[in-house]
Amino acid sequence: MSTVTENFKTGFKVLSGDYLLLVSPDKMRAFLEPQSPNAPFPEGELLRQLLEFLQTKGITYGFCQEPRWESGRLILAEGKPPQKGKDAYLEWFVPIDFQEDLEAPKIDLRERNTIICVEKGQKIAQLHPSTPGQPGKNIFGEEITPQPGRDLEIETNEWVDFDKKTGIFEAKKAGVLKVYPHRIEVHPEFWLDGDINWDTGNVRFRGDKLIVTGDVKRGFKLLAQGDVEIHGNIEDEAEVIVNGNLLVGGLLHGEKAQLICQGEARLGAIEYAQVEIKGNLVVTDYALQACLKVAENFICTEGIGAVIGGELTAGGGILTRILGSRAQVETNIKAGCNPYLLQKIEEIKGKLALLQEEKLPLIRVLEMGIKLLKEGRLSVEKVSSLNSLRKKLASLLKEEKALKKKLGKLEREKRHLESRAQIKATDYIFAGVIIEIGEEKFTVAENMEGGIFLIQKGVLRYFPLKEN
Repeated sequence: MSTVTENFKTGFKVLSGDYLLLVSPDKMRAFLEPQSPNAPFPEGELLRQLLEFLQTKGITYGFCQEPRWESGRLILAEGKPPQKGKDAYLEWFVPIDFQEDLEAPKIDLRERNTIICVEKGQKIAQLHPSTPGQPGKNIFGEEITPQPGRDLEIETNEWVDFDKKTGIFEAKKAGVLKVYPHRIEVHPEFWLDGDINWDTGNVRFRGDKLIVTGDVKRGFKLLAQGDVEIHGNIEDEAEVIVNGNLLVGGLLHGEKAQLICQGEARLGAIEYAQVEIKGNLVVTDYALQACLKVAENFICTEGIGAVIGGELTAGGGILTRILGSRAQVETNIKAGCNPYLLQKIEEIKGKLALLQEEKLPLIRVLEMGIKLLKEGRLSVEKVSSLNSLRKKLASLLKEEKALKKKLGKLEREKRHLESRAQIKATDYIFAGVIIEIGEEKFTVAENMEGGIFLIQKGVLRYFPLKEN
């Protein structure tokens, strides 16, 4: 074969010397170069003899059914080039690449989603392995080995699971997803160094704990499934909703600022904001003209230790150093009044009212139907309809009974809270403060020394601390 190959470098004169038969250096093509301007096109018997000659020289693969001209050469045979294998790659099931289109109409740049979170058991990505490629063949019938695709090595941390059979990466726990060139990580606890602002966009955190070292800036949202620590402030028009416990080191400020926490909360200072806490709330400085709804106990004894203006409603007890201010600002304080419990009570009462509206017409129709039935004036079809109405009324009565039972339980819980609730100010209670426990209410007309308000024998009473 080597002698033949050498000869192909200089070529073979064929077809009465009108053409020079050559093979490309890579052995992938056999072609004719015309040696005279009037060289005849080989076809029919001439072409058959030419192809037989090629076979005598070891060319056995890739014969063209019809020779074609290309760049002044007549191609007779072509090999099949090898196909390079595909590189291994990751198919992502989460949007890891944020595309910011500043020209898009009405785009909300706060929704940048730069912090990506995953749920427990969520599929993150799938590793598709490299392929070996497809071998080729030259015109001498020799196989050409393909170049295989490149493999991809991916490391993970302890909270990412990898299934070798399926190639799927899955989150073992809810948390922040971090992606590096050759590594995938999930962090159930995440430290956000800085503010929640235009750089981060709104944050929707899923995991055990999120720590924010800076502020939640004006107009931005923080929605978290786990616990949250905010070392800075929460500015006006910000929205913070936390399903776990919450710690805020700084100031929550602004009439349009909103904070909702499903667990325990410890806040620095509060000004004008709306706050809803389903556990206990501890304020480490003061609350000014805020609307506070606390399902359990409220404590404000550190720093200034004052609740000034606004409204504070707590399902349990209230403990502060100061209530109101020397400026006699109206300050509404309610204890033993769980706002979420009251909401449930009102919802059930609303359902009962609707049931009553639906039930009364049914009763009237049934009374009339029973009367007609006794008189024998109902057809078979009417009797069937009457039985259907009876079943519907029975269903409504059953639902009504269940709702009344639930309502009774909630109202007993409400009375229990009222009977145990106390409002205590250790230092001062200023004029303008309105104290309310259950149905009892008392307006402070003159500045008072620290004392305790509670229900005793159904009456709201005040006991100075000096006498206790």
